[in-house]
Amino acid sequence: MRLLESRGLVFGLSRIAALTWHVWPQLAFALSRPVLEWSAGPLLSKRAPDLAVNTQLRWLLGRLAGLPRKRKGQLAELALRQALRRAEDRLNERRSRFVERSRSRLRWLVVATTDACNLRCTGCYAKPVWAHRHVAFARLEYLASEAERMGAEAFVVTGWGEPFFDRRDKANLSRLVRAHPGLMFAVFTNGTLITEEDLDAMKSLGNLILLLSLDGLEATNDARRGKQVFRRVEQTARQLNRRGVIFGISTTVTSAKYKEVTSVEFTDAVREWGAFWVLYLRFSAYPIHGEGAWLALDNEQVLAYYRLLAAARESQPMPLIDADKSEALLGGCQAQQGSLAFVDAVSGRVAPCVKLPFAPPSHNLFDDTSPGRLAELLQGEWSRNFWKEFPACWMCSSGCGSPRTPETPLNAIRRQP
Repeated sequence: MRLLESRGLVFGLSRIAALTWHVWPQLAFALSRPVLEWSAGPLLSKRAPDLAVNTQLRWLLGRLAGLPRKRKGQLAELALRQALRRAEDRLNERRSRFVERSRSRLRWLVVATTDACNLRCTGCYAKPVWAHRHVAFARLEYLASEAERMGAEAFVVTGWGEPFFDRRDKANLSRLVRAHPGLMFAVFTNGTLITEEDLDAMKSLGNLILLLSLDGLEATNDARRGKQVFRRVEQTARQLNRRGVIFGISTTVTSAKYKEVTSVEFTDAVREWGAFWVLYLRFSAYPIHGEGAWLALDNEQVLAYYRLLAAARESQPMPLIDADKSEALLGGCQAQQGSLAFVDAVSGRVAPCVKLPFAPPSHNLFDDTSPGRLAELLQGEWSRNFWKEFPACWMCSSGCGSPRTPETPLNAIRRQP
């Protein structure tokens, strides 16, 4: 019997683990790992760190310990499923070490599940593709299965639109999360279209975490994202907190608000709403979009931002995570290392990462939906040639560049000096 088919055993062990959460700190740490890797990944080592000195992780574990017992059991079940799958993979690798296998180092698959959005944020990189198209569940199911086949542990929903745009998107996402209990689903959302019905459904989804987009305090946020958006996000955050759903805040760091999003007023506000962490994403200018380039930080502002973020961490117990620095601490560009990839599920194109969502039409996952197709594309000639030509991604290293359109040949781009 395959380890992952022992559902009764996994369920029983996870409920026992939930009961012992408070009396066995190291076990609690291990069972929290799917969330900890998302919210404080670079702070983790292969062994549990000294929580006596690591105040952010200690605070985060305290928050997780305060979750309802059922939610902790669900989190434990997710961690156990992932541990069993890793163990099973190692066993299979030993049994067939001389047989070529379609495995890779893929850990995070980033997926755009729709290109429909209800907001029109200034400088949004997805604006040129908005068309209100939706992806059939069969495609999403195939994507999730391919991710698991390659050993991925997280299915990250982001990209071109709002994942909770309408009933079809909501139903597909809920069904997908339920169908793959061994995957952590991390969903980026603007938080304005989540209803009471959606919130109630999320209570039973233990392998789901949300990242609510917020770009500063009320006046600053609404100037970019629209009137009343701040208040609607706050309402959603408080309702998620009451239901024991794990969520963080995702904020885009721009020249207009890098001081505000690192301020005590901002971080204290979202912590009071119930957020578990704040994820900072530096704005990347896409000149082809024709607007918003002024939002990118210049070199002096980047240095000032990191100084402010370091100072904020000294006074804020909640983890404050910078995405660019996180990749550096994890050993460099995760896409280049094969740990991360992006799929535009609307068109089917498989690209290096969400910041570089460009690939030739032939690099399409849905042209052939046979098992192993995702690994074939990610390990194929186009992907290998891409990283040979771009050993250092200009988009992340400098925050600017001249990205090509999907029709532009690869060799037409040159790295910025």
